[in-house]
Amino acid sequence: MNCQHCGNEIADGAVFCKYCGKRTDGLKTCPVCKKDIDFDSMFCSFCGADLAAVSAVSEAAASADGKESAVHNQAAPAAATSGATAAAGVGGKTAFSLTRILNIAAVACSALVALFALIFIFFAGYKSIVELSGQKVTSTADIFYFFGKAYKDRAEAIKLMQPSNYYKAATFLPCIFGTVISAASLIAVCVLVVLSTVYNVQYVMGKSKKSGEAFAIAAFAVFVFCSAALLAMVNSTAEYSSGYQSKTIYYELSSATVAGIVLGCVFTAIWLCCKIAVCGKQFFQTANIVKCCLALAGTVFTVVAISLLTLPAITIDSSEAGITDVKCGVLQLLNSLGLLSFKGVGNELAAKTWVVFGLGIFAFFATIAAIICGGEFIIKAINNISGNGKRSLLGASVRTAVFVLFAMVLVIVCGEMVFDIALEIGDSQNDSVLYYGVPIAAFVLSVVAMAIAIAFKIYSNKSAARTAAAEASIAEGAENTQH
Repeated sequence: MNCQHCGNEIADGAVFCKYCGKRTDGLKTCPVCKKDIDFDSMFCSFCGADLAAVSAVSEAAASADGKESAVHNQAAPAAATSGATAAAGVGGKTAFSLTRILNIAAVACSALVALFALIFIFFAGYKSIVELSGQKVTSTADIFYFFGKAYKDRAEAIKLMQPSNYYKAATFLPCIFGTVISAASLIAVCVLVVLSTVYNVQYVMGKSKKSGEAFAIAAFAVFVFCSAALLAMVNSTAEYSSGYQSKTIYYELSSATVAGIVLGCVFTAIWLCCKIAVCGKQFFQTANIVKCCLALAGTVFTVVAISLLTLPAITIDSSEAGITDVKCGVLQLLNSLGLLSFKGVGNELAAKTWVVFGLGIFAFFATIAAIICGGEFIIKAINNISGNGKRSLLGASVRTAVFVLFAMVLVIVCGEMVFDIALEIGDSQNDSVLYYGVPIAAFVLSVVAMAIAIAFKIYSNKSAARTAAAEASIAEGAENTQH
């Protein structure tokens, strides 16, 4: 690239020109507080110093010699600061720079994101929809459903069935997972929102340089995780057709949950725009634009991969038999296997069902871990785009891909084992076909996100190397000038 002051060619990402010595990133350093501010600033946006007054005093001090010069240099910051205070305060009012206003706007948006997470976490859940001959019946379950009512409903459902121990375990397993996920998410959101509020108030009052934006975004991420995990736990679709009647059962996020996610995403996007505006011209440098595009692309692929994990993992195509079409997750698969146990199984098949039960639990754990790691990737990518962090995305992307791979393999193994057991019992059609397109697609997308993270790391390392080389060249030039 070329220096905007002298026009000479310099290294990409260089902060100073090695020919004229001026900054090339559109910033300058305040002589009083030593912080970087916009190049065209007349007052420091951090300490409020009158930069023109400071410059005049500095030039006067530079023209003096000996001790007199030293005395002037020490008095200049104090005089400039007092002059800036007088200029900034008129009738007790404080002059705010555009950067300060944008920072406060970003804090306000993050506070709203945290507020939405706190409100809608109490409504997070899903709804089951039953369509029977054109009529639709809907029932909703939120996180409090798993603190008592879920267990009562399951106990009532199996009270007269005399179920096996396996079926009892498979029936209450989603309730246990739902309780743990709901309780952990509720506690995490409340703690993160409190931390976000405390830090944001201190930042706005000028008592802290650190805001609570990161805690607010994390609280919203926990709310989204809770919603996705609960849906992944129960999500299934079943279509039955017999004679002139048809019945369809499926699950989706509740209306309140969708509203919370949409509102949170909107204000997160506004927050991100404010953070980009704070960066100013520096954001539009080639290196930053390339890294932001890579982070954004990785975020998109990761979001789609996580969304796929909430869908039914297994599709059972029985269209040729003309009876049912079923899509189910791994926990629903275990429950279906429990229903088969009523037909009576030998000791060998009974042992096999418990093996499937264990594998199914590990598959669900891997799914939850993949959702958590995917959320970690998204948060890091957003922080990189906003300028709040320069962390690598590779670790989170690798963990996401690995857990998605584990979940995919375990789901396929469980599906095939359950299908074999059903064939041996004689409860399945020989022409039925199992498909695993959803977990496979999620794995492919997670691998693409990992490849993007690798490209992000390589480009970041090269950009950092160019910057270091430019700084070394500047230091060498300054040293030669002194000699």
